[in-house]
Amino acid sequence: MKEKSVISKKIEIPQKVEYENYCDFMLVSHKLGGFLIHFGQTITKPPRMLVRIWTDPISAKSMLYALQENIRKYEEKFGEIKIPPTEKEE
Repeated sequence: MKEKSVISKKIEIPQKVEYENYCDFMLVSHKLGGFLIHFGQTITKPPRMLVRIWTDPISAKSMLYALQENIRKYEEKFGEIKIPPTEKEE
């Protein structure tokens, strides 16, 4: 198995950001040049898409590793995250 390699950069994260929002929905698609991620809210009526982000394949994979690690730590602390079945699975 290949070793995971993550590129890290020092980036200052300010206490206050210009824009912050809650997201409970995302769609991901890809093309040769990268990945397109749409973030949205289904709690609003009607549901709405909030932001669309393009990222390169290396950054997308780094994001995957960061999410996996943080989900692992979250579940160690708070318990397993259970995903409810979708309509197709019921």
